[in-house]
Amino acid sequence: QLLDYFDKTYVNGTYRRIQCNSTCGAAFRNNPPSFPVPLWNVHAVTINDEARTNNSTKVWNYRFSKLVGQNHPTVWTMVNKIRLEIAADETKLAQASLGIVQKKKKN
Repeated sequence: QLLDYFDKTYVNGTYRRIQCNSTCGAAFRNNPPSFPVPLWNVHAVTINDEARTNNSTKVWNYRFSKLVGQNHPTVWTMVNKIRLEIAADETKLAQASLGIVQKKKKN
C-alpha cells in the first residue's frame, strides 16, 4: 500500500477511466502526480554539489526576525531593518573581496 501511495503521489499519478464510444473498449486518462519527479528529485543537485535543503533560508529568516525584534513591525521599522541587513551584506562582500574571512560564531 505504501508503494502504491508513493507511485500515485510522486511518480506516475493516477489513471481514470473515461467514456468513449462502444468501439474503443476501455480508455484511461493519466492524471499527473501531485508532486512530479522534477519537483522533489535532488539527484542533479547532489551531483553538482548544490544545497539540497532550504536551511540557509530558514537561518536567514530566523536571524532577520531577531534583528527586527517584534512580531508585527511597522513598514518603516521593516525598511530600516532591511537597510541594516543590506549594509551588513555589503560589508561582508567588501571584506570577502579584500580576502578577509569572518569566522562563524559558535553557539
